[in-house]
Amino acid sequence: MELRDSSKTAVKRESTSTSGGGSKRKREGSSNSQILATTAGNNQVAGLVREVIESHTCPITHNLMCQPCVAEDGHMYERIAIEKWLDKHRRSPKTNESMGTKLVESISARQIIERAVLSQAVDKETSTIWHSGSGRLKVNGALKGGLNAAMTHFDTALKLSPDDLPAKLLKEAALLQQQVDNLLERAEMAEVDLSCFAFQKSSAIAAIVRTKDTPMTAWKRLKEGVSIVRIIDNMDLLKDLCNRPAPGASNEVDWVSEMSEIVGKEFVISANDEELRAYDIDDYAIPFDACILIKEG
Repeated sequence: MELRDSSKTAVKRESTSTSGGGSKRKREGSSNSQILATTAGNNQVAGLVREVIESHTCPITHNLMCQPCVAEDGHMYERIAIEKWLDKHRRSPKTNESMGTKLVESISARQIIERAVLSQAVDKETSTIWHSGSGRLKVNGALKGGLNAAMTHFDTALKLSPDDLPAKLLKEAALLQQQVDNLLERAEMAEVDLSCFAFQKSSAIAAIVRTKDTPMTAWKRLKEGVSIVRIIDNMDLLKDLCNRPAPGASNEVDWVSEMSEIVGKEFVISANDEELRAYDIDDYAIPFDACILIKEG
C-alpha cells in the first residue's frame, strides 16, 4: 500500500507541474553530481588512509608498528625488529646499503598509528595484533604506561577478537603479574622474606628486559671496574664491527683471532676508550655497538 501511494503521489506531482520537468531534471543532475563528488571524495580519503597505514607498516614484521623508530637509512621500522636485524647485519633491510645502529624513536608516528587504530580505520585482526604488541611493550617498560595500561590493550584486543589465543594468554599473564605485585607489596609491608620464590615485580622485570639482548646504540663513559657488558654472540658480526670505525670513532679497533674466545661472554670493563668509542675488556678494545650493557654502575 505504501509503495503504491508513493507512486500515485509522484505521478500526481509530475502531472500537475507545467514547467517543472526541466527543473526536476536539473535537480536530479545536481544531485547526481553531488553523489559522484562525495564518492570521489570518499575514495580519496580511503586511498589516503591506505597510504598512511602502508607507510606505518614495518617492512620486517609487516605489521603496524607499536614502537616505530627511524634508522640511519631514513626508513621507519618496529624497534625490536630492526634491533634484531642489526644484531646480525650492518646493512639496511630496505636498501641493502651499509648503515649504522643509531635509531631515533618517532613519537609522532606512534600517535598517528594509535589514532588510526582507535578510529577503526584498520581491520580487527590488524588492530588486535597492534594492541597485543603495545601491551607487551608497556609490560616490559619499552613504552610508558606499565601493567595497568598494558591490561587495557589486552582487554581491547579481546573485545576485537574474543578467540585470539595470544591475547588471551597475555591477559592471563597480566592478571597473574598483578597478583604477584600485590603479594610482594603485602610481604614487604609485613617484612616477610619471599626470596625463596622466583617472584619479581613488574617494574623489575621491565628493567631486566630493557637491557637483556640489545647492543648499545651510542657510546657513553661507563664506570671502570664496575660496569658489566656482554659481548654479542655472533663472531662474524663482531669481526666486522672491529674492522671498521665505530660511529663517532677515529679508527677501527682491529680484529684478532683470539677475540673469538670472548664472544657471548660477560666482562667488567677495565677502561673507556673515547677515541675509538670502545671499552677495554680482557686486553682487547671492543666497539660499543658490539656490547650489551648488563650493569652500568
